[in-house]
Amino acid sequence: MRYLLSTTSIFLIMLSLGASLHPALAKSKRETAALLEAKVLLSDAISVAQKEIAGAKPVDADLVTTKDGKVIYSIELVKDDAHNLHKVSVDMQNGSVIEVTQKNVAAKDLKRVEAVDQAKVTMAEAIALAEKRFPGGIIAAAEAKSRGGQVVYVVDIEQNGLHVVHVDPDSGRVLSAARKLDD
Repeated sequence: MRYLLSTTSIFLIMLSLGASLHPALAKSKRETAALLEAKVLLSDAISVAQKEIAGAKPVDADLVTTKDGKVIYSIELVKDDAHNLHKVSVDMQNGSVIEVTQKNVAAKDLKRVEAVDQAKVTMAEAIALAEKRFPGGIIAAAEAKSRGGQVVYVVDIEQNGLHVVHVDPDSGRVLSAARKLDD
C-alpha cells in the first residue's frame, strides 16, 4: 500500500507540473487518473480475461475510454483461430467482465497474432520480467508487436518515467529495457 501511495504521489506531482506522458501510458488525463485510481492491476485484468475465455492467450492489453467516458481495461485474446480475437472489457475498480466481443484480425496483424498463439512465453511472464526490471512500477500496457520482422512483447511500465521492455515470446529473453523519451 505504501508503494502505491508513493507511486500515486509521483504521478500526481508529474501531472501538476505538466509533465507529458507517453501515449502508451495513457491517452488522456482521464486515463492517467483512472490508472492511478485502479483497484485492479492490468495483470489481474488479463487473468480475468483468460478465465472468461479459457485457454486463450492475450495479444493486447491496454486502457480504453468507452463512449460514455468510463476508462476500462481492454484485453484482446487469441484462441484456436488466429483470424479471430476475443475482446474482453474489464472494470478497473472491481475486476468484473463488462463485455465480451469478437473481431476479425486484420491481415497486417495476422503474423503477430499467430506468433502469440505459438509462443512459449506468455504475456503474463513478459509482464513479470518487466516488473523485475523495474520493481514497484505500474504496468500501463502490454502487447505483441512486430519489430524488425520479429514479433516481441512490448510492455510499458511507469516508474519515475515511462519505460519500455521488449521480450522475446519464444525464449523469454529481455531484448531491451529502456526509458522512453518524449517524442
